[in-house]
Amino acid sequence: MSLGDLMSDARQKGIRRFDEIELAVLETNRRVSLFTRAGGAGEGAPEQPGIA
Repeated sequence: MSLGDLMSDARQKGIRRFDEIELAVLETNRRVSLFTRAGGAGEGAPEQPGIA
């Protein structure tokens, strides 16, 4: 699966930004389950120190 395919699936599920996705699972039926971050993107500490 390409990054473009993943982003297309995300857009179809109403996810606008890649950083909103906490977990993506490729299921055995070749469908993708996407789990978004609780509280939305931009809240909480940055994932990498020093990057805002």
